[in-house]
Amino acid sequence: MHDCSLRGGEQGITCLIGPNGAGKTTTFNLISGFERCDAGEISFNGTRISGLAAHQIARLGLVRTFQTPRSLNALSVIESVKLAPPNDALERIWAPYVHFRRIVRRELQLEAEARDILDLVGLSQKAERPVHTLSGGQKKLLELARAIMFGPKLILLDEPTAGVNPVVIANILALLRRLRDRNIAMFIVEHNMEFVREISDRVIVMAEGAPLTEGTFHDVRAHPLVADAYLGRQS
Repeated sequence: MHDCSLRGGEQGITCLIGPNGAGKTTTFNLISGFERCDAGEISFNGTRISGLAAHQIARLGLVRTFQTPRSLNALSVIESVKLAPPNDALERIWAPYVHFRRIVRRELQLEAEARDILDLVGLSQKAERPVHTLSGGQKKLLELARAIMFGPKLILLDEPTAGVNPVVIANILALLRRLRDRNIAMFIVEHNMEFVREISDRVIVMAEGAPLTEGTFHDVRAHPLVADAYLGRQS
């Protein structure tokens, strides 16, 4: 990547599109702390995050999902969601002896929050099932549930519709709209142009490691280079 300067995810839903090898996933890895910058600076909500570890960035309210869900297959669905919030003092080894009542209250709170979120993403009927029994699309919904459980300000989603059947894609589309209504911003890498058209407030087109153009879906679709190289011209 070179001379890459962009703003995304401040509010609403921003989609990042471009051909394979354009640098989209690398951009996400750099923003979320899974790769380190060699130069330049990344900021989130006015705080410099370049150089921070992924877990430190997540605690600031910036979380991500992956194209291939990273599932905790040995757990139940609800256990997986309850583990999502960051560790705190109540999880230290001595905490049960000192803060037993607080731990019980916290556990009940996590259980209620997790069930509410599973209901939001459409997995409430799967709550007690092992994660490994879920379909690929359901695992993507579970990963979104875990991201929501973190209480994020911004979620990065790497190809949320990849390998997902049309029914689940429709569910993801409706879910992301509900999250937008809750003032959770999203920054999405996606190749499904129909999905991008339906969900995006703003689109950034990336090519050869740098932004090419940005605007609404219809703005970028009308750009000559974008129309020719990435989206195809339509009458």
